[in-house]
Amino acid sequence: MSFLSPFFISCLAFTIGIITAHLGLLAAFYSIIIGIYLITYYHYTLLKKKKFSYKLVFFNAVFFLFGYSYYFFYTHSWNQTIKKLIDHKKEFCGLVVEKKITEGSMTRLTLHCLFPNEVSGKYVYIYLKKKLVSINPGSYITVKGIITNPQKAGFSNYLDKEKIVGSIFTSQNCITVKKGQKSIASFLLEKKNLVRTIATSTMSQATKQLFELIFLGYKEESKQTILDQNFKSWGISHLLARSGLHLNLIITIVNMALNYIPLSWITKQIVILMIVFFYCLFTWSTIPIMRTFLTFLLITIMLISKKEYDHFNIFSIVWMIFLLINPLYLFFLDFQLTFILTGALIWLNKQQVFLKQSCLF
Repeated sequence: MSFLSPFFISCLAFTIGIITAHLGLLAAFYSIIIGIYLITYYHYTLLKKKKFSYKLVFFNAVFFLFGYSYYFFYTHSWNQTIKKLIDHKKEFCGLVVEKKITEGSMTRLTLHCLFPNEVSGKYVYIYLKKKLVSINPGSYITVKGIITNPQKAGFSNYLDKEKIVGSIFTSQNCITVKKGQKSIASFLLEKKNLVRTIATSTMSQATKQLFELIFLGYKEESKQTILDQNFKSWGISHLLARSGLHLNLIITIVNMALNYIPLSWITKQIVILMIVFFYCLFTWSTIPIMRTFLTFLLITIMLISKKEYDHFNIFSIVWMIFLLINPLYLFFLDFQLTFILTGALIWLNKQQVFLKQSCLF
């Protein structure tokens, strides 16, 4: 019995191509050896075929080259954008999506840019000296300033991954708020913050911080509290991070509650899907949360349409979606942990099922 689907092996070849492009020529040598080994192992051990398939090698080589070239195209395009903007005074227009008070008592606004075209869909940090400013998430603003980008490798890579072009240090006088301008994105941001405010209005400060972190994924204020520092000193700060398990628990609780309501099975699945969708929409999502949601969405679609599916294929599709959105996700811990752990659980579950079936016969 094959635990690994052909599409999973192809996604692995695509991933190896990205790693090779990221690490350089030395990695290319080792990646080719690993790739040949995986294809041979899959072909002879899992498929139990005696004749070597050149079509299989060619198909996975295409995925490898696609991953390799896609990484170069993505990073080259990003670097060209950075070079055009760094140390040049520009006017940026966009939507404020986040407001945070930094440790140095400065206000940091995160701007989702709409103009100029080269930064459309990307983000810019705006730092203001005053601690309190009358600009909140959901506001459309125009700001003039000089973009700076740190040269530290680690932080620079993080900014690239988050699609953050750089930072502007300015004053509130250089910012123009476009009053009356609304959109679906600004509406959702305002409602998201309204939900957070209403939900935590009667809570104590400590309870509020825990609720925002665990249930909403809101981190902007938590880093300024003694509670967060205590969790770090105790070495258990990972307990404050939302994972796919949190979303799975919500799905389980909603499913159990719907068992007491006389609805058809399909209606229940649609209701669960809508609840999970709105939960993700009105909270601050992370890679593990979105991975779980996309997996749940694909499985629900397959179940409702009464189609057979393989968990490794679903896993591989979600994996490919994330890497096509941003191949730099691959080199960060949140992506690595959520996908490696999920893949391991799927493989162990398949192995357990296979062993039970073997014992029966």
